[in-house]
Amino acid sequence: MTFAEPFFVEGLGRDQAAGSYEVVTVEEAIEGLSFLAFRVLSTSIVLPKAGRGPSSYQLVPIAAPVVRAARLLPDKKERDNRTTET
Repeated sequence: MTFAEPFFVEGLGRDQAAGSYEVVTVEEAIEGLSFLAFRVLSTSIVLPKAGRGPSSYQLVPIAAPVVRAARLLPDKKERDNRTTET
């Protein structure tokens, strides 16, 4: 996932730079429905460990609203550009 803006990761207490990161979502199927649906159990982001070298990473829980906002941001900018171009 690409974050167009810097973002705050609560568990680390610091901002992360804008850029591309791997986001891992764990889901489970919701039983008893007449259609296939899933419930999100957790969302985490893979971040480099500070001061540990380029190949050291950590999996850090991240709030689902942060991920949703990052996914919506490019669409919003694209919509804003379309509405201002005339």
